[in-house]
Amino acid sequence: MRKIFILSAVAASAVMTIVSCSKEQSEINPESIPGKATITGTLSYSLGQSYSSSAGFSEEIVPAAGVTVFVDVDNSGFKDGATGYTTYETVTDETGNYSVTVPATSQGVDVNIRANDFVAEASVVEGQKNGSPVFKTGDAIYHLEEYQYTGVKPGNVVEYSGMFDCQFFSEPVSFDYSGQVAFRVGFNSFDRNGNYSFSFADENVNVIVTAEYSGYDVPRKYGVTIRGGEAELEIPLLEENCKVNLTVEALRVVGEFSDQDNARYEGTYEQYNYSYDEYYPQTVDATFDGLTTPVVNIAMLFDGFVDTPYYSEPYSWRNAFYSEWE
Repeated sequence: MRKIFILSAVAASAVMTIVSCSKEQSEINPESIPGKATITGTLSYSLGQSYSSSAGFSEEIVPAAGVTVFVDVDNSGFKDGATGYTTYETVTDETGNYSVTVPATSQGVDVNIRANDFVAEASVVEGQKNGSPVFKTGDAIYHLEEYQYTGVKPGNVVEYSGMFDCQFFSEPVSFDYSGQVAFRVGFNSFDRNGNYSFSFADENVNVIVTAEYSGYDVPRKYGVTIRGGEAELEIPLLEENCKVNLTVEALRVVGEFSDQDNARYEGTYEQYNYSYDEYYPQTVDATFDGLTTPVVNIAMLFDGFVDTPYYSEPYSWRNAFYSEWE
């Protein structure tokens, strides 16, 4: 059973409450301002990754129920020269929805939306054993990035929906950014003319990605299921623009191989690292610059359950892989 701390056991309904104000605010009384605006949205968080042989890797996103949401309204929007802010709060319902009504003026008020951190149990991939992923489960702190909106006027509806970031207590740093990594998986094959080739994998390929960050000694692991030969994975980053060393390990896949005479063989496809000329995970220095998406190309070579003429010929497909995929 998943456990959540700090959050109340029963999600309260969204009731607006003034929780703090400055001296200047008490002199201008925002509640006497007739104009109103609505701040609303839906919050969620991830329980982490799971795995099944039929569905591969998946991530369970659930509502962030019972989380306290704060809306800070800048008092200078009520009266020129006023300082400080007035804070309104509410609690998300069982679906993660919240709504807060705040005073607003014709010249517009500035608001800051934030939420309480909370602690919950999360699961992440830790490695693999006998071709299946192994997971670890532990307590993590969840944090929502604050959102600022300027010039809110009467009748405006400002929506801020977001997902809480997760950080395990064993991690001494915070991952405040994220980036996409693209994966392409090819199975060795023969094309229609009988030439050595690589084709996009028809079967699902499960991949474990180990990310090593510069200046941070604890690597992070992620799982992704590649369907149809292509997929993207979003990973946390320490900096917006940086390099991350990725070790990419594709788990073996049971499948069939057809030779040039259309004879069919049963066996497994295994990751082959042409940089090392052996069956071995790949290591890639991925650059995240906000302009291009790093691409990792994975070669999977057939290994027959019985001897086939092509089982021991990884070099035959070397040129095909480099010319078609690199």
